[in-house]
Amino acid sequence: MKKLLLVGGMLFSGLSLAQRPITLKTSDGVTLHALHYPNPEAKAVLLMFHQAGSNKAEYAPIAPEFVKMAFAGLALDQRSGGSLFGADNQTVKGASRTYSYTETLPDFDAAIAWAQKAHPGKPIWLMGSSYSSALVFVVAAKHPEVRALLSFSPDEYGEGNTAIKDAAKKVQRTAVFITCAKGETEAARAIFTAVKSPQKTLYVPDKFGKHGASILHPEMSIFGGKETWDAVKAFVKKHLK
Repeated sequence: MKKLLLVGGMLFSGLSLAQRPITLKTSDGVTLHALHYPNPEAKAVLLMFHQAGSNKAEYAPIAPEFVKMAFAGLALDQRSGGSLFGADNQTVKGASRTYSYTETLPDFDAAIAWAQKAHPGKPIWLMGSSYSSALVFVVAAKHPEVRALLSFSPDEYGEGNTAIKDAAKKVQRTAVFITCAKGETEAARAIFTAVKSPQKTLYVPDKFGKHGASILHPEMSIFGGKETWDAVKAFVKKHLK
């Protein structure tokens, strides 16, 4: 007998909420490891990309909160990462060589292709942390069907000194949320200013903040994590239709 669970005011079966490890294949033949967070009542699908030296475990305490907000989710091990947050990056462990940040772009494309197949018709949101929070602008410029971006600590992590700002200028219809620690405001604001979409929000916590998406981890409340969550939830409420 399936066990029922009430989450965010909606009733789910325990089986439907189980996280599912999956693999994806990129256009250049790399096998990506990921964790799928199902949601039978999803209004959209959120694709989550980690920071440098990291892996999908970065989103372990974060993804379930987005499921409560009516997202299905996918947390990816990109081909550039490591063992932060107490877990191995399985994609990196199986890779034949070391990859640069921009060489991970086919990983983003593969995740979008998966979302379109696994959740047909659902709006696609991208969430990036540090280097991936910059690359989501490159991806959104290429994929205008992406509905929204959540960018945590973006900077010029692309090829060239203005690659991310140049990509941001091409983001014209996608809703954009950018946040960062206080010491990162200049870089984040430059990218925010470049975004052409009128649907954009820049949030800098009054407290010090934290680099990357880990500001949303429960223990980061003392650095402004709760306030950042409040800003994220307000953005989601406005743009998740």
